[in-house]
Amino acid sequence: EGSPKAVTKTARWRNEFDSYVRSVPVYYIAPLRQALRDKRLQLHEFVPSDIDTEPSQALRDYFKGLKKQAKAEVETWQAQRQSLMTAAVQAAPKNRAPLMQTPSDVRLFDSNAT
Repeated sequence: EGSPKAVTKTARWRNEFDSYVRSVPVYYIAPLRQALRDKRLQLHEFVPSDIDTEPSQALRDYFKGLKKQAKAEVETWQAQRQSLMTAAVQAAPKNRAPLMQTPSDVRLFDSNAT
């Protein structure tokens, strides 16, 4: 009544369960294994421990490309901003201070970082 029915672990069941586990996103593997630790079922042992929870090389390469693209866009934006600030300072009346001053050593993005 309160206890779960015994699971018949046939070869077919094992193959279907293995297919299911391998289709689960990797970030669910540890919680799935923990949830299946129920003492009455002991199904956690059927969650393979060899499932790679690291991102694939393709995903790492994709993120590396995004990082390079973002860095280039920030550097372009900084150059444009600096150019506009320089033009604004040069166009400001000489007897008045510019509305906004920024130190030249302030960097929003470290171009030396990898």
